[in-house]
Amino acid sequence: MGFNIKAVGGDAAANVFRWLFPRACWGCEGDLDGNERGLCGRCLNRVVRWSGWSCRICGVPLPDGGARCYVCRRRRREFRFCRSAGLFEGILRRSILALKYGHRDDLAPALCIPLVRVFKERSELQKNQCVVPVPLHFIRRHGRGFNQSELLGRGLADGVGLPLVSGVLVRRRWTWAQARLGRDQRKANVAGAFTVRYPDAVQGKRILLVDDVCTTGATLESCAEALKQAGARSVDALTLARDYTGPRPDSQ
Repeated sequence: MGFNIKAVGGDAAANVFRWLFPRACWGCEGDLDGNERGLCGRCLNRVVRWSGWSCRICGVPLPDGGARCYVCRRRRREFRFCRSAGLFEGILRRSILALKYGHRDDLAPALCIPLVRVFKERSELQKNQCVVPVPLHFIRRHGRGFNQSELLGRGLADGVGLPLVSGVLVRRRWTWAQARLGRDQRKANVAGAFTVRYPDAVQGKRILLVDDVCTTGATLESCAEALKQAGARSVDALTLARDYTGPRPDSQ
């Protein structure tokens, strides 16, 4: 059985433990079996999934019901659909932050499991022909050492049997981190920030765009706009998490 090393020596001891014994789950320090990497099945089962009404276009939770959210009623989105594997909280939030800012790229294979599950559950996503990750600016990618969306996209593509088309969609200018900005600022921040380097790679294809977190959908829409301008037939989006801080259906 596993044990909680944090209870023995705190976070510093937990970090040393993970370095010495990489077969321990990052989430609970329990033992990983031979097929598990980074996170155990118990922790992955703790990912919070929205169980109430949601917008049929962008997937944002709608605790009061309805078919479409306010934004999707007002205008047409650049993507057809956006779906997410879970809410940006709990174990999923901690894992994504560790992946992006804690250099824990070893968590990516486990985090792809919820993405594959959602793809197989949602028939509206299954007509897509290839997976395209949301790109990072080359300076940010160099500093991080990897693009977390590309790691997630590769795992998803392998899991569902689609090709990964990487390096085609590029971020042509620096943008501020979206987490620091409001809705209107997010949209302005990424407007025109993306371009397609090789249009022939996406022309006429149904594209599944992959990212780590969706908040307002501004980044996904900017990417989808660039892909469609390059000739993509359609663009859907799938993210690991959906940022949502509103009430739950059972709290009404």
